[in-house]
Amino acid sequence: MVTYKRGGESNHNKLPAPALDVAFLLADGSVVWSGLLLSKFARLMKAADARVHWGGDWPGFKDRPHFEVLS
Repeated sequence: MVTYKRGGESNHNKLPAPALDVAFLLADGSVVWSGLLLSKFARLMKAADARVHWGGDWPGFKDRPHFEVLS
């Protein structure tokens, strides 16, 4: 994963962490970061809680595996 944050500056490093990255574990044991699966998952997450923000919605750099809850 590529990030533009310096070490320790990411929302992933806060406690409790408001951010996480998602990948999918398939039945055959493989791990995928499918844009299609991530966009479907993002719709579910955003419908569940309006505070969820998806990196795939960002205007410049698209970080599709990234989700965070803004307070």
